[in-house]
Amino acid sequence: MSIKPVIQSKTEKILEREAVLYGVTATAMAKAIVETVAHEGIIHEILADVDLSKFSGQPGRRVSGRYELDGRAVKLSDLAAMSGVKEVTIRRRIKNGMPIEQALSASDMRKREARV
Repeated sequence: MSIKPVIQSKTEKILEREAVLYGVTATAMAKAIVETVAHEGIIHEILADVDLSKFSGQPGRRVSGRYELDGRAVKLSDLAAMSGVKEVTIRRRIKNGMPIEQALSASDMRKREARV
């Protein structure tokens, strides 16, 4: 099994800074941390007060060039075809924080007063 986590840029910068002190790469540092935590059996201890829901996949989140819908990875073109909404519109709506189910709605989402 191969796990390839995506690390936020702020965390990546911390790993890069710390890796320099040890004379290794940030990737080596991250691997060492994960391997040590897993093998030492301290996962529960470290994660006791961590809200893991912040780290789990969110509906609508992009997954390797696709979007997650109902637990499946779906291409943007397929989402557009099934919803009748243009790809650019779906992409913009999701980028602006709209849940994917709402982003696929064919209704006009602009505020009424903005459409004069």
